[in-house]
Formats: sequence, C-alpha cells, structure tokens
Amino acid sequence: MKTQRTQYTGNPYICYEPLYMKTVAFSEFNKNPDKFLNALNKHKKSFILSRPEGKVVLLDFNEYNALQETLYLTSTFANQRRLEDSLAEMKGNL
Repeated sequence: MKTQRTQYTGNPYICYEPLYMKTVAFSEFNKNPDKFLNALNKHKKSFILSRPEGKVVLLDFNEYNALQETLYLTSTFANQRRLEDSLAEMKGNL
C-alpha cells in the first residue's frame, strides 16, 4: 500500500495516511466475508465497505486499539509535551 507522509493540524505527530484503500461494495463483501476478514487479520489491510446508507471502514482489532491508544496519548497538550520530552531525551542518549 502506498503511503504519504502527512501531519495532522494541531498535532505535532507524524501520521501515515494511505493514498489507496480498497473500496468494496457491500454485495461483494457479502458473497465471501471470510476472504475480506482474513485479509484484515493476516495482512492488516483495512478497507472501505460501501453501503447504500454510507461508507464504513473495517480494520483489524489490534490496529483499532493502536489508533485508540494514539488518540489517547495525544489527547491533551500535557500528554503531547511528555511524549516530546521523552523522545528528545531518548534521542539525546543515542
């Protein structure tokens, strides 16, 4: 999967945003859900599921937890500052 380096507005942490994420029609997913779910778990390939009601993103549980942890760790300025200080200290010890 190709990625592009981008930065969130107001957040000093670099993220990697996919340039291409496969979109799958709900009818195609419904024909063989195991195929898509196995790809999620085995290859960590998330995808967009397109439904008449709207689009949803399906991703591996561990990937979801990692996103939630990142959101929590960067949710306040104090947490962001602690992370920055720790990274700076770590880089200084290298």
